[in-house]
Amino acid sequence: MNPLLMSFFEDYVGDALSHGDFASMLRATESYLFRRSVCDVATNSLNKFFSSVIARLNAVRDDGGNIREAYEAILLGEEGTARRMPSDAEFERALRTRDCYAFKRGFYLLTTLENSWHAKPLNALASAEWREMLGDDCERVYEELINTLGNLTLTAYNSELSDVPSRGRRRTSRAASTRAAW
Repeated sequence: MNPLLMSFFEDYVGDALSHGDFASMLRATESYLFRRSVCDVATNSLNKFFSSVIARLNAVRDDGGNIREAYEAILLGEEGTARRMPSDAEFERALRTRDCYAFKRGFYLLTTLENSWHAKPLNALASAEWREMLGDDCERVYEELINTLGNLTLTAYNSELSDVPSRGRRRTSRAASTRAAW
């Protein structure tokens, strides 16, 4: 990975890449790696892959081609191989169902989405109001959804929000953010 990023930087410093293309390639790399991580796609072949990408991009640069376009084409052209970029559908499915609480990159995921907390608290089943909101099959619903992305949020107000039911959480959250603004 580091040799690939250094190669990008050398091309940027050497004026083979514009600032915009350099930034776009860094974002594409971040997206590629993060999508693979969220979708649990193995990473054991990436060092060899990135070495081959460097050689291919050097050839594009030497031929006067567009390095950014070539890089994006390389990433997207690996469909059906161990080096593939997960599709939007696969990524969305993984985000909806993944246990994000135990996910190694969960903090990164949540911090890129702003402040977070458990929308349904960890002790939700202890509250009659939460059990009622979750429905007749509350234990299954709770286990299925408690650590998914749709239920996790980062916040500086975890202790204030705690096990407060959702209507109260909105009030408490607004009050806390109003105090923070002062």
